[in-house]
Amino acid sequence: MHNAGIRMIGTSTMKLTVAIFAASLFCCTIGRADYFAVVPSEYTNLEPGYEIGEPINGYSSTLGQTVQYVIPNGYLTGLQNQELTGLSFRLNTSYDPVLGQITYSDYTVQLSTFSGASLSSTFANNEVNPVTVMTGPFVVGAGAFYTGATGTTPNSFGNFVTFTTPYNYTNGNLLVTIRHSQPQGPGGSPYWSVDAFASGYSSKIAHNDDATIATTTWSYSPVTEFTTATLTPDGFVDGDFGADPGKIIGGGTQGPNHGAGGGSGLSAVPEPGIFSLLSLGGVLFLVFRRIQGKTTLIGN
Repeated sequence: MHNAGIRMIGTSTMKLTVAIFAASLFCCTIGRADYFAVVPSEYTNLEPGYEIGEPINGYSSTLGQTVQYVIPNGYLTGLQNQELTGLSFRLNTSYDPVLGQITYSDYTVQLSTFSGASLSSTFANNEVNPVTVMTGPFVVGAGAFYTGATGTTPNSFGNFVTFTTPYNYTNGNLLVTIRHSQPQGPGGSPYWSVDAFASGYSSKIAHNDDATIATTTWSYSPVTEFTTATLTPDGFVDGDFGADPGKIIGGGTQGPNHGAGGGSGLSAVPEPGIFSLLSLGGVLFLVFRRIQGKTTLIGN
C-alpha cells in the first residue's frame, strides 16, 4: 500500500540534513564586518595643515625612536566597543616624496587608556594597562605611501600596521605608544612626514626605541586611520557603507581616502564570505532533499 506524499529519509541522511541546517542558522546569526575609521573624522578628506616626522621617520637617530600621543575620547565616539585591528598614517602634502621600500627591524605598537591632563615625559607614567598589539619586523613596500595630492586634499593612507593582538576599545582617551628601530631604505633626505592635528595634547618623542624618558615635545598628534572589526547579528555594522574596496590591509592597492567625512567617520566593509556560502548551501541542500523526497515513497 502506498502513502503518497510521505517521504522516506534514512538515518544518516537525516543527521546530515539537521547538521547542515544547524550550521546554516548559526552562520546566518554571526557575521564579521570591517571598518576604516579616520581620526579625527573631520580630516578624512581635508588636510589639517600640520605635520610631524613621527611615528614613521626616525632618521635623526641611529637608535630609532619612541613616540607617544593621545587621541581624545571626543574623536573616538564612533569606535566605542570596537575591536581595533590596525592603524595607518598618510604623508603630509608638503613633505611627500616618492619613497622606496622602508624596513624596520622592529616596530612595536602599544595601546592603552589615558586619563591625565597632559602627558608626562616618563612614558610608563602615562600608560594604564597597556596592550602590545604588534611587535616585530615591519616592511613598507615601495610606493606604499601615496603622494601627489594638492591644496587641502590629503594624500591617501599608506600601509597598515596590522595588529597581531586586537585591542578592545570601549571608551576614554586612547594612548598610542610606538617604538621603532631606525628605518632602512630611502634615507633621510628628502625629509618626509605625516599629517598631524592639534589634539589638545602634546606628543612626546625620544630618539631611542628603548627610551624611558621623552626628550622632545610636539604640539600635534598624527592623523590616524584605524581598522576595526566587530560581530553583529546580521554580519554588518550600522553606519555609512562608503568604503573603498580597493584598500588592502597591509599594503598593496589603495583607493581614495576612507571614512564617512563627519559623524563617526566610519565606513564599513562587510565580509559575508564563508558565512553566506554556508548559509546558502544549507538552504539549497534542504530544498534538494525536499524535491528528492517527493519521489521516494514508503513501499517503493
